[in-house]
Amino acid sequence: MNIRRIKKLSKTFLPVLLVVTLLGTYSFAKTVQTGDYEIVSSGMAVPKTEVAIDVYYPDKSYVDLLNANEEDYNKILVYRDEITVGEDGKYEFKFNVENLKTDEYTVYISKKDDNAPQIEKLSYSNPNDYAAAVDEINKAVATAEIKEAINKYSIAVGIDLNSETEYNVDLILEIMLNSIKAEKLDVTDIKSVQKCYELSKVILSLNTNKLMNINDKKDFIDFIKIGISEYCNKSYVNENVQKNLTSRISGKNFASIQKLYNSMGEQFVLAVIEKSGSNDAIKEVINGFSDKIGASASGLSERNLSELSGKIYSSFSALKSAMDNLKQSGSGSSSSGGGKGGSGGTIGGTKGYSTVPNKDKDDIKNEQLNYYVFDDLDSVSWARDAICKLAEMDVLRGKEYKLFYPNDNITREEFVKMLAVAYKLDSENRTAKFADVNADDWFMPYVAAAFESGIVKGVSDDMFGTGQNITRQDLAVMAYNAALKAEVKFSDDNVQKFSDDGEISDYAKAAVYALKSQDVINGIDGKNFAPQDTATRAEAAKILYSLISLSE
Repeated sequence: MNIRRIKKLSKTFLPVLLVVTLLGTYSFAKTVQTGDYEIVSSGMAVPKTEVAIDVYYPDKSYVDLLNANEEDYNKILVYRDEITVGEDGKYEFKFNVENLKTDEYTVYISKKDDNAPQIEKLSYSNPNDYAAAVDEINKAVATAEIKEAINKYSIAVGIDLNSETEYNVDLILEIMLNSIKAEKLDVTDIKSVQKCYELSKVILSLNTNKLMNINDKKDFIDFIKIGISEYCNKSYVNENVQKNLTSRISGKNFASIQKLYNSMGEQFVLAVIEKSGSNDAIKEVINGFSDKIGASASGLSERNLSELSGKIYSSFSALKSAMDNLKQSGSGSSSSGGGKGGSGGTIGGTKGYSTVPNKDKDDIKNEQLNYYVFDDLDSVSWARDAICKLAEMDVLRGKEYKLFYPNDNITREEFVKMLAVAYKLDSENRTAKFADVNADDWFMPYVAAAFESGIVKGVSDDMFGTGQNITRQDLAVMAYNAALKAEVKFSDDNVQKFSDDGEISDYAKAAVYALKSQDVINGIDGKNFAPQDTATRAEAAKILYSLISLSE
């Protein structure tokens, strides 16, 4: 058998019986279009052996080549070449093709003396067809128009909607439409449509809490646009950081790629602070994002950085507040647990200190309040009464002796326990039917009781959302449902909408405005509710005690 090295099709070559392969499982290849006319085929094979590539026109194969006259070879083969594999076992063919129509071409990757070629399909998009497809998609004003354009130019854009089985196509296209309205697709990037489609799927998986690690989808994410490209390959961006980042951006109901990107840079920095375990890493990301945080790491000692490390912060503003406190104290300690962040802990779990014996609210209704239950409430004077009274009712506990950490986030299960205890739900002999709630989890009976009472739902049919910091809108929904069970009456009067009403999910609006009607909530600045922000322990205590007071 003789495989001739032929770089240009205009040269004469002999028909070759392709009965060779890439050494079974040792070798693999991937052939893709990387530019308007550029094709790259790369893979692994035995070092210093010969590998050949043949690219055939649609509906053609080596059998046609064997039976053809020499003058017909160019009608069968698009390209042929042979290369020697490098010492590292890697090889790469890179070549240009012109005047090809948009279609699927067959690629044979072969190694001499083996039994059969490795065969794969190359979807080639003619630049003119791709430009037409992008133009139609960019002009779309409805998902139906995007669907029509993708189906029309399916091969050109590299998307087959009929083969989509993982997600609802209409939901994918809705995110695509929102994203394209904000920023048109780049016609010079032959993968722009495919990237937008795949990234829209990533957003769906995040919104439904189905993605474990965002790093698994890195091929579709523009880290440069997010502003974190220089950090992504750092050793401290380990799996713990990646998964923490994923958790932080999950369940947020992002409507577009831009919404995801706007959140991702901030949450990346906060994930590094919480999970990297490295003071140097924390200092690096804080300094790298100092313009957005509003402060740099200058003035923070190693002890200060250690105080920040491991804490949970929901936003740059919460981080800055913690940094400012540390710089001002100069002692390297922070009684508030780092602003709106914190070490997690529990608001009513198996850990933490009970401040006083369990009392019913009627027992303490007329008692003088002990303001020295916790020593770290100066920053939340507006919630002091609620926190201390709920502590005396044993609805909540501190994380350490006389320390409540009011600005730390509160998780879904922590708030559920507060509701269950406050409203005296029967949690005996309960079993939660969520995959992420185990029988021996301290919060299991409370989640089960709240679920069976119709107070809470999971983030999906089989997942409760254990460990996730609760959003302000979800906290409102749970609190509202619990109050209804306690027969609290809410006003039917028209309530003025928050300025960010459009960001409040439909399922949460009734709860949010019912609580607003009774002045249980009034927003973060009197105008905005910030529904997707995570709630703090102080906010949870204030809202819950306000509701309890309504039922007195």
